[in-house]
Amino acid sequence: MSVSSNPLRRDLAAGCFAACSFFFAARVIPFFGLVASLFTPAPLILFRRKWGQKEGRIIGVAALGSILVIMAATSTFQLLPLFLVYGTVGLLFGEAIELELRFEVSIALVVAAAALVTLAGLLLASGLSPGQAAQSVRQAVGESIGFAHGALKEINPKAGYSEETLARFTDTVVRVLPALFVNGLVLLVWVNLLVMRKLSARYKLKEYPPFELNLWRMPEPAVWVAILAGFSVWMGSGTAWTLGMNFLVVLTLLYFFQGLAIVAYYFKKWKVSPLFRFLLYALIVIYQLFLVVGLAVVGLFDTWFDFRRLKLKSAQGGSEDSGGM
Repeated sequence: MSVSSNPLRRDLAAGCFAACSFFFAARVIPFFGLVASLFTPAPLILFRRKWGQKEGRIIGVAALGSILVIMAATSTFQLLPLFLVYGTVGLLFGEAIELELRFEVSIALVVAAAALVTLAGLLLASGLSPGQAAQSVRQAVGESIGFAHGALKEINPKAGYSEETLARFTDTVVRVLPALFVNGLVLLVWVNLLVMRKLSARYKLKEYPPFELNLWRMPEPAVWVAILAGFSVWMGSGTAWTLGMNFLVVLTLLYFFQGLAIVAYYFKKWKVSPLFRFLLYALIVIYQLFLVVGLAVVGLFDTWFDFRRLKLKSAQGGSEDSGGM
């Protein structure tokens, strides 16, 4: 029986091809290939949902096995950390969706699992020595910052910072690295979630999450965590500052998503043209720091001001608040 006449074999081949293409795109296409590699988990999630438990898992494992075979053939084992992260997200997110776990719980579990797998891999690579692992991370961060600083000086010889300033900056980055890594995982899961929502409609799969993302909002108690984290950064030092800053960095991203949901909500309500939407989203990419922080502030204040009137609609029994928490 040919591959084309057997739907399972066809999807098995498609899953392996898509996962390998996305994963190794970063090795072939500068920048855009790295962006494309973020979609590596998508085929695993899609076919897990389409084919169910047994066949879906077979396709996922076969796709990851294909990536490993190509890594071995091309001696690109430096990509192993990415493989562990993408593989964990692809396999577990599909399982979480099929278990119909609460939206936030699914994302939290997948992010936690990917972080633990990465940490375990780092410890194994460091001979199970936490001190050696920490030193390796600090060295890698320092080398990356040094490389970026050197590139900046090549562009503008008058630009640059002292060794002391670079050392302080490296220390700060290392201290907030857990939050930066968690945010990276959250963005990875979120990107693949958006892709899955598009593919779910095409393949007539049950939509996940079962509500419009422009209705999503953070749990209200999270605002007190944000306030406490801000206070720790403002008043604390040492461990208190580090913990507060890590929580603050993660919460900034989450409240940014809430602010973005508010913008998307009114775009849809006011029937804003796709061109204008694209321009605004492009501005967010270009002016990341200002607009990300601005939208995060909007998301935070939505806790009190309820810009979308979701609490009122929920109290009145409105169906539009199906995304409430």
